[in-house]
Amino acid sequence: MPVEAPRRHGAEVPNGRRGTAFALGLASLGFVSLGLPEGLLGVAWPSIRETFNLPLDALGLLLATFAAGYFVSSAASGNVLQRFGVGTTLAASCALTGTSLFGYALSPAWASMVALGGVLGLGAGTIDASLNTYAAVEHGPRVLN
Repeated sequence: MPVEAPRRHGAEVPNGRRGTAFALGLASLGFVSLGLPEGLLGVAWPSIRETFNLPLDALGLLLATFAAGYFVSSAASGNVLQRFGVGTTLAASCALTGTSLFGYALSPAWASMVALGGVLGLGAGTIDASLNTYAAVEHGPRVLN
């Protein structure tokens, strides 16, 4: 059964060489930005641990909720992309991810941080799957390798 390209909503993807380079550059920037929260968490963890008076292994719970959200959204992303299109899905996912990171900064309790980890995973997993789908459908699988 052939895979159907996701429907596009909103602005069309530019067709020229310059537009393609810009779109691929933007997608690459998106992939790089996916790794930033995890890297920053490693730097911030000692302070978070001290603030909430947590044992070292509490980080595992935060990472597990993030991973659970990531896996769920990755599995559901095909249906989401088909229904809403790449642009809308990416915009909503970026908003969800940004809101979660802002929530991390303002989190008054460890439990809320853990819950936000799951929400962050939902956003990040959808961004990852959406960018991969966009690149594969619009530019071919060689772009991803």
